[in-house]
Amino acid sequence: MSMNSEKKYELVVAGGGSAGSIAAKWAVQHGISVALVERHLLGGTCLNYGCDPTKALLHAAGLLHAAKMSEPLGLRFPEAGLDWSAVIARIQGLIDQIRGGSAEDAVKRQEGRGIHVYQGEASFVSRQEITVGNETLRGGRFLLATGSEPVVPPINGLEEAGFITNREAVSLERLPKTLAVIGAGPVGTEFSQLFSRFGVRVTLFEMEAHILPREEADLADELAESLRNEGIEIQTSVRIEKVLVTEAGEKRLAWKGEDGEVHSRDVEEILVAAGRKPALDALNLDAAGVEMEKGRLVVDETLRTSAPSIWAAGDITERFPFTHVAASQALHAVRNAFSEEAEAFDYTAIPWAVFTEPALGRVGATSRELEAEGRPFKTLDAPFSSVTRNLLIDQQSGRVRLLVDPESGEVLGGHILGAGADDLIGPVVVAMRHGLPVQALADTVFPYPTSSQAVAIAAKEFFS
Repeated sequence: MSMNSEKKYELVVAGGGSAGSIAAKWAVQHGISVALVERHLLGGTCLNYGCDPTKALLHAAGLLHAAKMSEPLGLRFPEAGLDWSAVIARIQGLIDQIRGGSAEDAVKRQEGRGIHVYQGEASFVSRQEITVGNETLRGGRFLLATGSEPVVPPINGLEEAGFITNREAVSLERLPKTLAVIGAGPVGTEFSQLFSRFGVRVTLFEMEAHILPREEADLADELAESLRNEGIEIQTSVRIEKVLVTEAGEKRLAWKGEDGEVHSRDVEEILVAAGRKPALDALNLDAAGVEMEKGRLVVDETLRTSAPSIWAAGDITERFPFTHVAASQALHAVRNAFSEEAEAFDYTAIPWAVFTEPALGRVGATSRELEAEGRPFKTLDAPFSSVTRNLLIDQQSGRVRLLVDPESGEVLGGHILGAGADDLIGPVVVAMRHGLPVQALADTVFPYPTSSQAVAIAAKEFFS
């Protein structure tokens, strides 16, 4: 097909991940003609090499770990073995199941709904036109949902030595014997635990003083101690200065520690998990008149860019780079794009979680953030060691923490470290989302014996 061919749509969506796919589905259900452009696989990072495969890997690694650690419970497993190829095959099967078939099946299903799918990079040539390969698409409105990509730190020799990111890590043909993980955010921390539980000797590096530097520092430290107890070496407050390949073919990382001495570690593989950045380069936003500020996409409170017909959702908006936020933003943005009066997106009480064992769930502000604002707060803690269920399941580490306004009882933040914390944060999210005071959590009757009782125990501390 020639470059002169032009196809017209009421909506063109760039990015076929969770945000773009949901927006396209909503639009076509409302009689809007839609083109959906995806450069790789429908489903985006989360489905193909992010949230979904990593959580499945964490589950499998957790079962293997539990079998190995079951003797105190009176259980004996003569052999707790690992078939890595079977694990990876199951992961691919799960991806296909969630997708509803193969990648080709997903494209056919979208087209069966009336969504026109184009595979390739989307690039603006004007405010109303993009090219995909040798085709030109003209849109009445556009939604940008191209997601994010890994940040590669400028470490001398890293590119030459080679490394993997989350994309390769979920489909390795074989497990390395040793692994260095650069970056102790949620991605690096989760991969460190799952690979360690699969028998890999892991060293986790973080330039900040704590792993998970965005979270409550003492809870992050408590999680770090759990990881160390599993055999993961954690190096914090370090900056890796150089990577080289040894004569034995391993990768040697050199860093300066807090003691001022230069240290090194030889590993078979390096996993880079040093953050992510919006995937914007290929879009050629200058041609569309979309403003950038310090390399970031500028969007208003309604998720509209500086170009009146172009909206954005998901990781490229950067504020909360999570799949659940991307999906919600996408629906909000596409509704705004086709409504007479756009509304602001509500960022109240956005939760997230780190899916390690123990897990770490969070919503709202940290104590550090409240102190920086000069806002008074009361800290309410309920250790899981005080909850019967956690004694019964041998998961007594961690706590529920609520940060509450001392006068009004408004819940300003919720932080839970412990078994199932990713689910247990739910009641706190509901309370914050709907402006319920801490008394609402204190008065709630949670079933016995469940870990959720710790939420009420913490809330009751407000009145003691």
